[in-house]
Amino acid sequence: DGLPTLRQLALMLDLIQCNASDAHVGVTLIILEKALRACDELLLSASNWQLLVTTAFLLASKQLDDDPMNLSDIRRLCILYEHRERGERPNPRSSAAICVSSQHAVAEIAFCSLCGWATFVSPAHLRKYQHGLSLAAAIIDDLHSPVLSADDHAYLQARRPSIAGARRPTSTAVRASPQL
Repeated sequence: DGLPTLRQLALMLDLIQCNASDAHVGVTLIILEKALRACDELLLSASNWQLLVTTAFLLASKQLDDDPMNLSDIRRLCILYEHRERGERPNPRSSAAICVSSQHAVAEIAFCSLCGWATFVSPAHLRKYQHGLSLAAAIIDDLHSPVLSADDHAYLQARRPSIAGARRPTSTAVRASPQL
């Protein structure tokens, strides 16, 4: 089945960051890591990574937002991801490859159960985690790192100017506008 590529993960995390905040990305990754560590049978793969990442984001939004994301918002995020991955303009009538309905409901309950029903991430834990991520990124950014595939090295090389500029990518908002 394989793993998702660095490019695939970066596209999804960029969309999350564009439509939320850096804290959302950090809490999403912490919740995902908690669930993966709690269950040896749960593995990140090419067939399930979107479901796992978006479910962790759904839980992060419930922790961080007064008006958290819902399944409809997650579906829009998945549609935006699919179109970005193919280099196309988003089509709101498109069907997302990932089934956003009962799969997310089941995954959300499973994540909560695996995390002992405690998905809260303290600000101190988040800062420590983000510092660790920045150190890991510096190590992986070494273009001679044996951790990454040739495609991932090429992707990092192409992305390097945008990372160096530290500009936040712009995106179409995922959240639907309230109807008046």
